[in-house]
Amino acid sequence: MKRALLITLLLTALLTGCMNSVRLNDRGVVEAVAVDRTEEGLYTAVLQLAGQTQDGDKPPASSELLQEGGGTLTDLFSRAAVKRGKSLFFGSCRLILIGEDAAREGVNEVLDFFNANHQITPAVTVAVVKDKAENLLMAQEKDPALTADRILDIIQNARQNGFAPESRLMDLVGAIHSDYSSGTLALVELSGETAAASSSEAQGGSSREDPSKAQETFLPNGEKTDTPDTKSDQKESGKPEIQLAGSAVFSGDRLVHLLNPQQTRGLAWVKGKIKNTALSVADENLGIVAAVTNRVKARVIPERMGDTLVFHIAVEVHSGAYETVLNTGDRMTAEQKRYAAALQARDIRREIESAIHATQGQGYDPLGLTQLVKQRLPEYYQEHASDWETVFTGCGYNVVVGCEIDRSGVDNKLL
Repeated sequence: MKRALLITLLLTALLTGCMNSVRLNDRGVVEAVAVDRTEEGLYTAVLQLAGQTQDGDKPPASSELLQEGGGTLTDLFSRAAVKRGKSLFFGSCRLILIGEDAAREGVNEVLDFFNANHQITPAVTVAVVKDKAENLLMAQEKDPALTADRILDIIQNARQNGFAPESRLMDLVGAIHSDYSSGTLALVELSGETAAASSSEAQGGSSREDPSKAQETFLPNGEKTDTPDTKSDQKESGKPEIQLAGSAVFSGDRLVHLLNPQQTRGLAWVKGKIKNTALSVADENLGIVAAVTNRVKARVIPERMGDTLVFHIAVEVHSGAYETVLNTGDRMTAEQKRYAAALQARDIRREIESAIHATQGQGYDPLGLTQLVKQRLPEYYQEHASDWETVFTGCGYNVVVGCEIDRSGVDNKLL
């Protein structure tokens, strides 16, 4: 018996050598894909292919862009392989971009296609692009530096600072198959001449949420001011620039809501997902204190109060003051640290409340609060399961933020 098993295993190992193999130079190595949909429901895509060279002593050529369309993604990529003259290899694909219109129509087909491809890791980064996804990859024709790596750097840095959510294929697929959970993806956009041209072509009267216009910045004195429009200079120069625009919220597989960067960070505070982010506060009585977080703790507790559900959200933030410009011209005192920490807590609380109003207040659940209620208050959930969406939208919340400045770095005295 053991001898027969050993022979079987040996034959299996030898037979694997009979499988067809494709040399790397005979493959088109896909580094990134940008997927859009036309008004007719057809798919269009731009592929960024790795540059290759026949001479091992020379560095590889720059990335190559390949554009194709089709009724299905399978047909599209088959056409692309024929056009390129090489079979496509997705094992090096690090980024999948989905256009806003395609995301609003539903991303199930797109996600299923890439999720079923054994060459693609479930941890591949997926992001939504305002307007058309193809514009982001095509921008490197004007600026070779605007490659997929550049986009990934922007998303990853924003995620560490709380301005972008976890944006992986498996995150959105998991959220789609969870009851009442709202998936989120990073939202990026292209500004400059390319974006202006595509925007003018796309204007057809349908109004869409623009998080950059809806974004609000709170001054330390509590007043509200519009976010400075830093895009005007880029449009005047005509140079395309990729930048983060916040996050995209999904209901099922459809994009339903856009959050600006501050609202996105508001969600990150509650999740405790922020590694380090800048917290700058200013006050006429204090001056300016620029700090960076070094520790964030968050806790959410649902409580039943009669027939009403209230979420108690507690966030604890520790930071180090790296730069201070105090009105007194002296070094920062313990009292001034506490005052600056109180200003930090106020600003963080506003970001959290804005995020909750834009999500839970609209019936969306990117924080997974429904699952928390199922675990902590199963009886309450069962009582209201039939009209949970209405109940969830009407839930109350209580936000408490505590901040502490652990240390101060450079104290810049006024001259």
